[in-house]
Amino acid sequence: MNDDLRMFRKSVREFIQKEFVPNQGRWREQHRPDSEAWTAAGATGILLTDVPEEYGGGGSFGNEAVVVEELAQAGVHFATFVHNIIAHYILAYGIEEQKRNWLPRMARGESVGAIAITEPSAGSDMQGIKTTAKRDGDHYVINGSKTFVTNGWHASLICMAVKTDSKAAGLKGISLLMVEPKDLPGYRIGKALEKVGMHGQDTCELFFDDVRVPVSSLLGGGRVNG
Repeated sequence: MNDDLRMFRKSVREFIQKEFVPNQGRWREQHRPDSEAWTAAGATGILLTDVPEEYGGGGSFGNEAVVVEELAQAGVHFATFVHNIIAHYILAYGIEEQKRNWLPRMARGESVGAIAITEPSAGSDMQGIKTTAKRDGDHYVINGSKTFVTNGWHASLICMAVKTDSKAAGLKGISLLMVEPKDLPGYRIGKALEKVGMHGQDTCELFFDDVRVPVSSLLGGGRVNG
């Protein structure tokens, strides 16, 4: 802990108490935060806080720890951690063009990240997923469904685990596609799922029926296992 982190903690706490805490009742009723909460969080600097500054992040794990602690202290279920996980997938596997395209927008809260792995028949066992993405010229055509997708309602950048090679066994045929679903024909958001807790955090089903995305959506140009 140092003076910079203490100042950051103060600003994060004030923001959460002013912008998030008073809205918790309504967020629980609607099963999701307001969309404006994401851009407000980005403007305050509490998104992608441990992502390098060159990509719009805060560049410090200490900052990320502060955000997680303050959200927990306030009892606010706002899935910055899922948003951050997507950012680290992009950092780990993305090419430079992808990093500079997606990460700054995520840091500003203009793009909300969600990860879509879990499926009705496979749970979170990636080897058992059935959602496919078949190459068709300059596009992949996605068919399948995902469930228990945190941030799914607001998601504007979905990191999807898909089968791109039906002949390969296990994880070898699985890739990550970064899907920007706005106005995509065949994309549908299902109902909000009831949970034991975290009622103000959106969790839902997503459906893909012949959804076409450009081949540039393939994260890093290769499969999960490289």
